[in-house]
Amino acid sequence: MDEFLILFFGDGGHVRGIEGTVRNILKDMKPTELAALVANTDRINAVLSKALAVVLDDRDTYALSEMLYKLDVKPEDVRSTVYNFQVKLKYDVPAINSLIVAFIRSEAEETVKITANGKKHEYRLKVLGIEIPSVVLKWTKVSGSNDVNVKMNGNISIPNYVANGSAVIQASLLNPFGGKAKVIFKKEVTLIHSS
Repeated sequence: MDEFLILFFGDGGHVRGIEGTVRNILKDMKPTELAALVANTDRINAVLSKALAVVLDDRDTYALSEMLYKLDVKPEDVRSTVYNFQVKLKYDVPAINSLIVAFIRSEAEETVKITANGKKHEYRLKVLGIEIPSVVLKWTKVSGSNDVNVKMNGNISIPNYVANGSAVIQASLLNPFGGKAKVIFKKEVTLIHSS
């Protein structure tokens, strides 16, 4: 069981497992490629297959990979088994989408550019150092001052005549399969006119 967990999740150190290998693959992808993953199960499977092949080929690090090799189980055999499970499972697309959203929510980091003497903030989100494309995000105001204007692209502002304003903002990841957008970021912000 320990070897199974290490294969999937690594050891918390230098051994990455499938999960860590997927993270490395995602780090090397462009923002447009990451956006395409959210809407395409085939692309998600391609990333998982690539990570699986890397881990199963590393027989020196993973005892389970060595055992499967000795049993003549190849990466394509494991991929075929996973694919057959996906075909049988009716709810795999929503489940995969939920996993992606949970991953993005846990890894999302904000960046903010403040301009116009503090009256304008431009919020963006990054995952693993890569900016999430604005076309898949929707920024909204949850609550706060009526003077705080929040645009869908993450630009937040207060009028020239207002000294300051606070609001709770959130970013939602649009659902490519239809249905509600999923909140991945939420924060209270204050804009202060500094001049």
